[in-house]
Amino acid sequence: MSLKIELLDYSEINENSIRVATSGTSHCNLERVLMPTIEEVCKKHREMTKLAKKVGVKIIRKYQTLPIMKDIYDEAKYELDTYNELFNELSNYWKKRIVNGNIVYDVKEELTTAYDKRNQIEAMFHRNTRLSEFLEKNHRIDEMIQSIKDKEREMENSNTEFCDLKLYY
Repeated sequence: MSLKIELLDYSEINENSIRVATSGTSHCNLERVLMPTIEEVCKKHREMTKLAKKVGVKIIRKYQTLPIMKDIYDEAKYELDTYNELFNELSNYWKKRIVNGNIVYDVKEELTTAYDKRNQIEAMFHRNTRLSEFLEKNHRIDEMIQSIKDKEREMENSNTEFCDLKLYY
């Protein structure tokens, strides 16, 4: 068995991130994705609706975001479980190969296993998965809450009572 050794520039492997880099290559740079429960999303949705009503922002429910999120939650949760399993496998893979500030691996293997797992993880966030759809819609709710809060501050600073903001989701 022939081993190859590469000097590490940086490595951080913990429960929520995997970062491994040598002088010319970032072998892995991942942060664990967290998905809120459907109850947390519903709570945020209620917060957004109350805040919008208070400020006078018109929310146009064009895309039925919350009902869609409820429909796809179980599938997204299943994909998240698969994602977490892959993330943990990749984390363990790198932990085994980092020795005294070096990456040590079999020349025949050439880190293919690590790259394959990383690519599988990244593919889970293409727009065609339920997990990515759920996270995108959750992010949209967060953006809307922030837009409403920004509009509220703007109205307070300019002593305006009329709100002309319309948000679609």
